Amino acid sequence: MKANCCIYVSDSQRYSSGLAYPCNRCGKIYKWRESLSLHKRMECGIEPRFACNICGRKFKHKHHLMKHHKSIHKYNQ
Repeated sequence: MKANCCIYVSDSQRYSSGLAYPCNRCGKIYKWRESLSLHKRMECGIEPRFACNICGRKFKHKHHLMKHHKSIHKYNQ
């Protein structure tokens, strides 16, 4: 009988057993493989594009800038 060389482990089993998906560029750890892929494509090594026009703080995602406006500056557009 031929032994299996590879064993499939689901993302949830991998995370609960302490195995997760680390980014090889920055070291951030993700529970889901898809989250790591999104991080590499949209965040890792990319300068923030959205700047607050009040204080100048920069964000990688527009929704984080909008949340910042509402919570820090009490500003609604």
